[in-house]
Amino acid sequence: MDLCERIGADAYVCGNVGSGTPQEMMDWVEYMTSDSDSTLANERRKNGREKPWKLAYFGVGNESWGCGGNMTPEYYSDQFRRYNTFVKNYPGSRIYRIACGSNGTDFKLDEVLMSQVGTRMNGLSLHWYTLPTNNWRAKGSATQFGEDQWHSTLVQTLRMEELITRHSAIMDKSDLQKRVGLIVDEWGTWYDPEPGSTPGFLYQQNISATPSGGDQPEHL
Repeated sequence: MDLCERIGADAYVCGNVGSGTPQEMMDWVEYMTSDSDSTLANERRKNGREKPWKLAYFGVGNESWGCGGNMTPEYYSDQFRRYNTFVKNYPGSRIYRIACGSNGTDFKLDEVLMSQVGTRMNGLSLHWYTLPTNNWRAKGSATQFGEDQWHSTLVQTLRMEELITRHSAIMDKSDLQKRVGLIVDEWGTWYDPEPGSTPGFLYQQNISATPSGGDQPEHL
């Protein structure tokens, strides 16, 4: 939060809907944004931060359709309604609430969320990753690839225009005033783990150089 303030960036914090509680989410928001004489605001002061931080964006959950809980759109709609109730706007703070949207091509999720809780959110997220092989079980290497996989990665990247157009059209059916924003908060390339690395870590090696006279890339 201090770094965001120093560089003039808006903070985007994501709350844990998958395994956290509404109380936990409410407490974090109070700790970060309240200027009252409450226990949590005073705890922040004890930790060295007198004034509350500016929290511009808050995600109510992340990837609820997968690693964030494997929830159905209907179930997440109910959870969003419940958790979002406790994301409070303290004096001087107005938080932009973002619901967990599609993993790319799940257009039904948009329809359900916009119809069930569209009036309670400010934004709906969209995630899209490009893979050399378009196969999550065998994504392809970040450093050992041929011209065909280089080309396929770029082709997949260009699907963003289609996704933004289709998701926006679905949202606009329930939001004639276009009040809810489409928030692309995860987007990029994704590859198989590098040999010798731990698959559970979000490590991606995508910078390489070929030494003179050699056939294998040298990691930089």
